[in-house]
Amino acid sequence: MGQQAINIKSQLILHYYVFQKTIQKYLTDWKDKIDGKKIEKGYIIHPEWIKEWKKIIDYNNLKTNYLDYFNLESTNINEDQRLLIKQHLEPVFKDYKKISYNHTKDLLPISDNLLSLEYLENFCDEKTYNLFNANAEVEKIEYIFKKKMLFFFCKANNIIKIIIYNENKNNIINLKYIFYNINVYNHFVSMFEKKSSDKILDYLIKKKDILNIKKYASHNQKTNKINYNLIYEGENSNLNINEITKNGNKINDNDSKLNSSMNQSEFSLLDNYENNNEISLSLNEKKTENEITENKKKKGKNEDNNKESLPEDNIIAVNFHSGDNRINRPIACKINNSFSKVEEKLYNEYPGVENDIDYFLVNGIQINRLSTLEENNIKDGDTIIICLKDTDTDTPCK
Repeated sequence: MGQQAINIKSQLILHYYVFQKTIQKYLTDWKDKIDGKKIEKGYIIHPEWIKEWKKIIDYNNLKTNYLDYFNLESTNINEDQRLLIKQHLEPVFKDYKKISYNHTKDLLPISDNLLSLEYLENFCDEKTYNLFNANAEVEKIEYIFKKKMLFFFCKANNIIKIIIYNENKNNIINLKYIFYNINVYNHFVSMFEKKSSDKILDYLIKKKDILNIKKYASHNQKTNKINYNLIYEGENSNLNINEITKNGNKINDNDSKLNSSMNQSEFSLLDNYENNNEISLSLNEKKTENEITENKKKKGKNEDNNKESLPEDNIIAVNFHSGDNRINRPIACKINNSFSKVEEKLYNEYPGVENDIDYFLVNGIQINRLSTLEENNIKDGDTIIICLKDTDTDTPCK
């Protein structure tokens, strides 16, 4: 006797249920999952349409009393599962036709939303969307699963959204890349598609330290134009804790600290691409070592003689930060100090580091080391980015 096929409406419920379970597994219980290797097509369906569809078919009842007991991990079901669906699910399934939903709000682009597991109930793969045949407002996107992460690639506005599940806090971390160069966007898409979840997490959380820095701006060293902003949008704790399995690998405190065995070169191609070759020095910067030394002495004497009596409100603090996190140090100085004098304070605290430094940035602009802080438009609380030789130029922003 041949197998009796399940009907189209049951196929839809099966595909939707399995895909939602896949999302949950990758984000909250990833121990038996492997990183996705290929970017897929997906759809965000208007939340009001999904809500109405679930209401009509009584989806929550079907899920709790039937689907959760069928041990479904894939849409490739075995004969026992097929019989369970035919005998138990289809008789209680409530059919639906064209859905009329309250279109009270426009569908916001996924790039503008702070995503939660609940919001991802509106997200489906291409096969499920085709079975829906929905008369609803939708957003077509591309995505890829990595262990602990889900990536959304929004070509229309050159944005990449990344969500990461933090098991320690039972919440979703939202990150967003905003690109201003299509070639850089395409390069990152390719890199995130190819790299493993562990290496991506090392890059984002350890090397970029995005959860603490909150925002980066990466600049093209030739044009000084912004390549992209990387933004930590925050955390969304809108989770159904009862559905979260507790026995996955944890993102714990040790994961947030630098691992001595981390391969620093894994993203070297990406970092070198951001650099887009070395920046050309201006004529003012092309000085011999003797000229620089002499100017330092002259400016130092002038400052000592004329500016030591500056009022207290002209004393500021700036924070020096290196891309490798070796240096993260506030230094007090006066706005009429030459930058080279402030450098000396840094070198006194970090002997030998001057040999590794290429140049400095503030607010994305290269600093003239022979000019004063005021002339460089450096203000109290600014972060001075230390650009090391053969490294990128990512800039933490306020």
